[in-house]
Amino acid sequence: MVFKGVPLSASSAESISRRPQPPSSGELDSASREVGTRSRSFDCKSGVFVSECFEWMLSSRNSELENVLSLWRQEVDLAGTKLAVTIWGSWRSLEVVEPAEGGVRGRMREVIMLLFMEAKSEQPNSSKKAKDLNIEGYPVGGLSIGGHETCIMFPTLKVAFDIGRCPPRAVSQDFLLISHAHMDHIGGLPMYVATRGLYRMKPPTIIVPISVKDDVEKLFEVHRKMDHSELKHNLIGLDVGEEFYLRKDLKVKAFRTYHVIPSQGYILYYVRQKLKPEYIGLSGNEIKNLKSSGVEITYTLTEPEIAFTGDTMSDFIVDENNTDVLRARILVIECTFVNNSITVEHAKDYGHTHLSEIIGYAERFKNRAILLIHFSARYTVEEIEEAVTGLPPPLAGRTFALTEGF
Repeated sequence: MVFKGVPLSASSAESISRRPQPPSSGELDSASREVGTRSRSFDCKSGVFVSECFEWMLSSRNSELENVLSLWRQEVDLAGTKLAVTIWGSWRSLEVVEPAEGGVRGRMREVIMLLFMEAKSEQPNSSKKAKDLNIEGYPVGGLSIGGHETCIMFPTLKVAFDIGRCPPRAVSQDFLLISHAHMDHIGGLPMYVATRGLYRMKPPTIIVPISVKDDVEKLFEVHRKMDHSELKHNLIGLDVGEEFYLRKDLKVKAFRTYHVIPSQGYILYYVRQKLKPEYIGLSGNEIKNLKSSGVEITYTLTEPEIAFTGDTMSDFIVDENNTDVLRARILVIECTFVNNSITVEHAKDYGHTHLSEIIGYAERFKNRAILLIHFSARYTVEEIEEAVTGLPPPLAGRTFALTEGF
């Protein structure tokens, strides 16, 4: 049998005759939405089948896939791992890549890239697999260890906050918001952009404090010179109080934080158009006529959804300009020190927040959920969990701790 001009073995031909039909454009859109969260729990039963699929893909000589496939060949154990299953899941859809153009082609490439990045984060030989928290309906992933690495991801929004070392799953986030320029929060930035370029993903949008924007641009120029690559991205400098729309219904606003170097946090707002109360109850035709006559029938509702502090002292809590931070649905707040082995004064000396300060301000937090991050590496998971489970009623039940990596 010859398929796509490629001679195939009998077993390959039989495999191809059994394969499912390629997905439609709509199915690709659905895959793009679901790939970050959907479980792939089935096992690969045939390393031979996957290997022959691999051979067919390589022999198809599709230039856009060649880098990906060769990388897969290096990374994947074809003797029956979940990664092999991921390759099979991608291969069954490859028919649409070669003849398709425009949006379908781009979406197919994105699906393949996301599958690969998702699979790498779930490699079977990992000593401990990352597991997302689920907070207020949002999957929340990442790592945050004080002085080592911070990267917090909200995959359903395609947003990551800070990028100390560029964990694999961060690459699939289209928007990256940097709080300050300490290496454990920005060190993975060049790798993030370079990896997205390698996988032919669209250039990311990166937001940094305006005070470091010029230096970040210089950093990329140095890497371009050394790496001989384009490192395409959209770099935005925001000052405290300034806003930027990530998409039509989602904007980000920078707020003031208090660290030992220039820093800022970010609030994500949902922006929705609501019908004005005086027009509620009117028929569709009546609403249509009002719009046609130039009447403004809606108003803009802006709601703080997620706030991220980055590194900061507790002073941001009493800043009168930060009220939206304390009423966002989810507050991601640094909490470097959690017990009396380190004093509040020591925490302030290094520009950080102590858990006892958060407890002291408990009544100020109107958030539905609080995620504590950036614990010092001196603590064990047991010590962190003991401190969180002992929180008083105003915080108990709505406060979570990110201990991935400890």
